[in-house]
Amino acid sequence: MASKSGADRRVNTEGRVSEAPAGAGAKGRAKRLGVPEPATKGREPATSGTSPVVTSTIAAPWVGTDASSLPRRSTPRPLPPAPSASLAATGGAPARERRLRAQGRRTLNRLLEAALLVFDERGYHAARVDDIVRAAKASHGTFYLYFSSKEDLFRALFTDVTAEMISVSASLPSIRPTRAGYDALREWLERYYDVYRHYHPVLRAFTETEAHELGLGRTGTESLVAFTNTLTKRMSEVDPSPVSDPATAALAMVSMMDRMTFYTVTQVVPVDDQVMLDTMASILHVGLFGGSRRNRK
Repeated sequence: MASKSGADRRVNTEGRVSEAPAGAGAKGRAKRLGVPEPATKGREPATSGTSPVVTSTIAAPWVGTDASSLPRRSTPRPLPPAPSASLAATGGAPARERRLRAQGRRTLNRLLEAALLVFDERGYHAARVDDIVRAAKASHGTFYLYFSSKEDLFRALFTDVTAEMISVSASLPSIRPTRAGYDALREWLERYYDVYRHYHPVLRAFTETEAHELGLGRTGTESLVAFTNTLTKRMSEVDPSPVSDPATAALAMVSMMDRMTFYTVTQVVPVDDQVMLDTMASILHVGLFGGSRRNRK
């Protein structure tokens, strides 16, 4: 669901995306990995009266934006494990050359989770392989059995989150203007939120890299197309349709999902995630699927 290529600007309303705050969720990951919590030394708190500059891009409905002055959560909610157990984690070039056994796959997952922790705390460019192996309690030799470089590991994580997002998009059922339809939409939005929340350091890091340099542009575009196509199809099933152009409405819906999830995960605006999901599900159910509050009783 992310693309920066010039060919995609016709659907992008392209905006320059700056770095989202490092550290959101880092403590939760550290707890799961059993490593010390990442230090926050050197990060200046947000100054009062300073509004963060947020520029959006429809190119990436998951991609975070923002400057380093965003407030951080003082007590971040523990993050969930990788949302889909059915999707195997992707290894780097060395790992793909051999079949991994159970122990090898556990080691691979530990390295990937450690990389999420490090990218969250330090940012993609500042992160080093040394930081990742330390967080994973592994050796450099072990790292290079699975990845050829930091860039190779990042490609693997981006491939994983893209597969997760495509899986989420495909799982959207037909949405009826009833209580059951609202509940199905609310559940689907929560799946999207959980994937975003788990992988948000990768999604933020994507904004710090050049997609064409890492060969990620096409991969991200596949996810964007999957979401917009699924949403367009589901909105077209509603008769009479509340919208005149389901394809444009799908892009608007994806953009809303992106921004609301980003604000909630990073706490740029203090908002409870369940309240956010309830509110977004209500807006989308009524506005795009013909629902009403009366039908939910």
